[in-house]
Order: sequence, then structure tokens, then C-alpha cells
Amino acid sequence: MNRHFNTTEDTFEMWGSSIGYLLDDMKSRPFYQFSTGGNWIPSLNLFETQDHYVICAELAGTQGEDINVHPDGDRIVINGRRLSPQLPPEVQPTDRPQLRLDPSANCTVHLMEIDTGNFRREVELPGPFDPDQIQVTSQHGYLWIILAKSPSD
Repeated sequence: MNRHFNTTEDTFEMWGSSIGYLLDDMKSRPFYQFSTGGNWIPSLNLFETQDHYVICAELAGTQGEDINVHPDGDRIVINGRRLSPQLPPEVQPTDRPQLRLDPSANCTVHLMEIDTGNFRREVELPGPFDPDQIQVTSQHGYLWIILAKSPSD
């Protein structure tokens, strides 16, 4: 019996098989490096008061100099970079003061859920805001952006 591989069912069967091989390969490794080559997207909350819009973005582990916030039309753009977390010097084990926690340092990674690398988030606001009145602060891993509403709102 000749079988042609040009139906939708055959295509899904082929994809399923390929994905199965990939997952089996991933399970056999102590660590699998995921890299989309794109930006990760930080989670955030957007609030509105009578006079302001307030954005709270979750950016634990980032430094102020690694974050950029700027207006773009009716949006606010948040972008930057978060480095991989490293054990701080003050909590290094005394028997191994240079402990590194990454696969290149002969370390097995069992879970890696914290996004690192470049991030970008565009937030469309529900109304106009004054691009000259933007306050940005960071506290306890949260980036706070306070935007004054435009007088016409």
C-alpha cells in the first residue's frame, strides 16, 4: 500500500513525532538551554486614579542603569536587560567562596524559570498622559512608573 504524506493528519503525526524526540532528548540532559533570541516580557499591573496612571512592573534582579522607560505616542515602553542571578559574595559557603551557579561551571540546573536577558514591554494607556511628567522609581523588585494625565482627560 502506497502512503502519501501530504494530508494534515500526516503533517501533525510528523510534528508530534519530532516533538517527542525533542522532549526525550531534553529529559536525558541535566540542563537544556532555551533561547528564543527575542525579548522576554515582564509582568505588570496598570492602575488609574483621578489624576494619574500608575504602572507597576515586576523586575526583580535588575539595576536602574539596565532599565529604560520612555513614552512612544499613547504608550509607555519599558525595556532593558536582566542578568542571570548569581549567589552574592556575602552568602557564599565558607568552604567554597567562588561558587558559581551556571551550567558552564560544572553545575547541574534542575529548574530555570527566571527570565534573563533583554526584556521589552509596551503599555498602551487608556487615555492621554503628559510625556514630560513621568516619575520612575524602583523598590523591592518592582518598577513604579507614575504618569500625570493630560489636562484634556
